[in-house]
Amino acid sequence: MTGQPWLSAVGLHKQFGPTVAISGADLTLRPGEIRGVVGPNGAGKSTLMQILAGNLTPEHGEIRIDGTPVTFRRPGDAIAAGISLVPQEMRLGPNLSVADNVVLGNEPRRLGFVSARRSRQLAETALRRLGAHLDPDAAVTSLSPVDRRLVMVARALARDARLVILDEPTAALAPHEAGAILTAVRSIAATGVSFLYVSHRFDDIEQIADTVTGVRDARVVADLPRDQIRRAALVALVSPVDELSHPVPPTARAARAAATAEPVLRVDDLRGGPLQGVSLAVGPGEIVGVAGLSGSGADELMSMVAGITVRAGGTVRVAGGALPSGDRVRAVRAGVAYVPGNRTLAVLPNHDIRTNVSISNLRSFSRWGVPTGGRETTVVRRLMDAVRLTAAPGQTISSLSGGNQQKAVFARWMARDCTVLLLHDPTAGVDVRARAEIHQRVRELAATGLGVVVVTTDVPELVELSDRVLVLDRGALVADLPGAGLTEQAVLTAMVSTPVSAR
Repeated sequence: MTGQPWLSAVGLHKQFGPTVAISGADLTLRPGEIRGVVGPNGAGKSTLMQILAGNLTPEHGEIRIDGTPVTFRRPGDAIAAGISLVPQEMRLGPNLSVADNVVLGNEPRRLGFVSARRSRQLAETALRRLGAHLDPDAAVTSLSPVDRRLVMVARALARDARLVILDEPTAALAPHEAGAILTAVRSIAATGVSFLYVSHRFDDIEQIADTVTGVRDARVVADLPRDQIRRAALVALVSPVDELSHPVPPTARAARAAATAEPVLRVDDLRGGPLQGVSLAVGPGEIVGVAGLSGSGADELMSMVAGITVRAGGTVRVAGGALPSGDRVRAVRAGVAYVPGNRTLAVLPNHDIRTNVSISNLRSFSRWGVPTGGRETTVVRRLMDAVRLTAAPGQTISSLSGGNQQKAVFARWMARDCTVLLLHDPTAGVDVRARAEIHQRVRELAATGLGVVVVTTDVPELVELSDRVLVLDRGALVADLPGAGLTEQAVLTAMVSTPVSAR
């Protein structure tokens, strides 16, 4: 890393309606610099990266390249200026070869036709720069996850990128696979290419970053040089300022969770996907949070317990009864309610609230197999009142706000006699008031004896809502943190710490 900054961002500001996503953000990059970018979810990191990549246009601020102000109105403008974004999601053509994926969107042409020979040459050159020994003619579907990620980086290099933005490049990779990415990044940076390395994995940041930008509450709050990049400093950047030395006081729920009782949910030696023999138990009335970065196995844990996906091994018991693997119907009958993180998967968008609430228990609203509208409407109104959903039962659910749609999904499962409630990102995309109301309703449901499991990357929500928090990392359970005195810093530290071999 040498020379003066070639790229600078000054005072970048972007908001969506009344919500400020990033404000007054400054950032510089030198040739060959690897700048780590860290911050909690929702801090504004993604917005900042999307602005630099041309996917968003800021209302205020300026981007300068080699001292000249530039304006990006589309991703192609940023690519032409030498900036390429490698997103967290795999964006590869599954039916294309490695070479075709490397030049995708930038295919070399001769006399108006794509040149297969030139495409292969470009791919070979980009892959060689990465140190990736891949056959350009191989089908991308035959590659390992780490090699697919390298193909996406090679695509950026084939576009002559001066800056490559990597968004969580190792999130779903095993430690030995992550090492291949870090090695490739160092190798390319040595040739003068700059990197913005966005990651929640502090091991990666400590190993590879020359500098670190910290983003919190829509602002750049820190710019750390190499000699200040330490685990404690990184954890502090993603922790609330007022919480670092002030733990959340113990609650009555924490005391209740400590009481001995027969678990309503018991999971033993659960295996499948990234999960490597995870075991846990949830007591009646207990709210158990599950924290983990992308690729930790938290998503798979929920889907296997809910009966949505087949598990490779292990057992799931609800109220003492064993559940078959991959059988959602049996799970529902056993009393397992599941509210997915993607709200669009939980609602029938073209139907009214009445249908969306009653669909989980139509039998109770029918007589001789025929639905009785009067009884259905009466029960649905009562359930809507219980979750404080102010709307007409006949109103189309897609007309509701995100928070009210979530309340309708809660009401749906209240129509059944549930034993376990699985919540995946229960307040994602809802406002502060709706969040507080949903939390209150979860606590009220737990007070009736339900066991509740909450999976979310929103650490403040876990600390606020949970009696205890389990932490998963790369498919292994690495921490079980009691709710009494629990802090966000404690959860974050457990999430980013490398699991010991005994785990």
